Amino acid sequence: MSFSFSSAALSQITGAVGGQIKQITDLSGMVKTQGGNLITGGFWRGAGASAFEGFLARKYLPAIAQLLAALAGMGAAASAGDSIMEAAEQKAMGKVGEMVSSFNF
Repeated sequence: MSFSFSSAALSQITGAVGGQIKQITDLSGMVKTQGGNLITGGFWRGAGASAFEGFLARKYLPAIAQLLAALAGMGAAASAGDSIMEAAEQKAMGKVGEMVSSFNF
C-alpha cells in the first residue's frame, strides 16, 4: 500500500463524513421542525403528541447530537491523519530528491 493511496482514502473519508453530517443535520432538523409544528400548531394533541414531544427532547435530539459529535470527531481524525501522511510523503520526496541530486546527473 502506498502513501498516496492512504492519503487519498483518508481524504475521501473526511469528505464522506462531512456529507453525512450535513445530511443528518438537515433530516433531523426536518423531523424536529415538522413534528414540533404539528404539536405546537395544535394539529396533534393528546397523549401521543406529548409522548412524541418527550421522545424528541429526551431521546432523539440527544442521540443525534452524540452521533454528529462522533462523526465530527471521526472527520477531524481522518483529516489529521491525512495531514500526517502528506507531511511524511513530502519529507520522503525531499530525501529522494537529495539522493538523486547527489549523483550529479
